[in-house]
Amino acid sequence: MIREIISRMIQIFIGSFIFDCPILLLKLRTIGYKLVVKSIGGGVNFGRKVFFYTPHNVRKADICIGNNVGISPNVEIDCSAALTIGDYVWISQNVQIFSHTHPIKGNIVKERQRVEISKPKYIGRDAWIGANSIILPNVTYIGDNAIIGAGSVVTKNIENNMIVAGNPAVTIGKRE
Repeated sequence: MIREIISRMIQIFIGSFIFDCPILLLKLRTIGYKLVVKSIGGGVNFGRKVFFYTPHNVRKADICIGNNVGISPNVEIDCSAALTIGDYVWISQNVQIFSHTHPIKGNIVKERQRVEISKPKYIGRDAWIGANSIILPNVTYIGDNAIIGAGSVVTKNIENNMIVAGNPAVTIGKRE
């Protein structure tokens, strides 16, 4: 009985304190991401399984992340083109940000060897990107204070203070 209680206490300590300890693990994650990202501001939180990747052996571009940014679990960021994320940005879970595409010629749907890289992307200060949203390669600007509704597919640039949602994302309001 005592042995079971001690065993359970150890499991609770290891399971909830060590592995879920924000001070320890978030710092370790941030240190790991500093190896991949050009610059990371203070107060940045990375969720589990945030991927910065470069498909098709494209050279990695510069990624700069501002202060107090929250990137939730399962976010995928294509590092083919430069990306700047402003201060106080919130990127919800399962968001995908693409920076490359494949040229389409005639009946050839995808040429695996050729990749077209988008222009640098900018996500403005205090922008919110809702869960399960997709930012396509031709999008280069998401304005300051912009909000992208959950599940949106962003195909065009978003101006400052705009609220967009849908597939394709359309303006549904303005943030005051």
